[in-house]
Amino acid sequence: MATIPINKSLEDMKRDQTVSLALGEATKYGIVGGIASLIATIAATKYSPKFNKYMSISAKTSLPVMTAMFLFGLQYELKLHDMMRFPDKYGIVTNEPSAIIKKAPIIPFHHQVLNYLDDHPIHLIAGLSMPLIAIILNQQLALKNLKFSQRILHSRVYAQVGVIGIIVMVFGLKDYASRYRIYYDEKEED
Repeated sequence: MATIPINKSLEDMKRDQTVSLALGEATKYGIVGGIASLIATIAATKYSPKFNKYMSISAKTSLPVMTAMFLFGLQYELKLHDMMRFPDKYGIVTNEPSAIIKKAPIIPFHHQVLNYLDDHPIHLIAGLSMPLIAIILNQQLALKNLKFSQRILHSRVYAQVGVIGIIVMVFGLKDYASRYRIYYDEKEED
């Protein structure tokens, strides 16, 4: 019989509460997105002969599954990030004293941009990935010596490698920035 520790630290309670809330929100988004994608896939299968011609059963199955997994992962990360930054917004217990109101430091514009990208990595990933995917697809569709399905498959593989590279780069930069605080100007104007 498992026992629940009575003397949980405040950090453990915050972590448990944060993960629980983020998992709940992510599950809702994953289920709703998966169901919506399933309905769209069923409708396309029933009403679109081209969809049936070009999509195999495994591709049709992967559409709702991948949509649900993507939305779950995205929402989990976004909620977890938001909860860690603004715990009071979600009613997460904190032991920290109220922040002392200070003059806001004057931060150069390029630091403000980097702060925004550091706080919103998904925007940066999407902003870099979409043009990359479009360029790869455009180049692959121009190759007439391959079948259409081969061109699409090559596009998918190249795009996945590119997007994974972008993700590694963005989160590597984010980790480096959070460790060394390179984007924040600590000087205050008097």
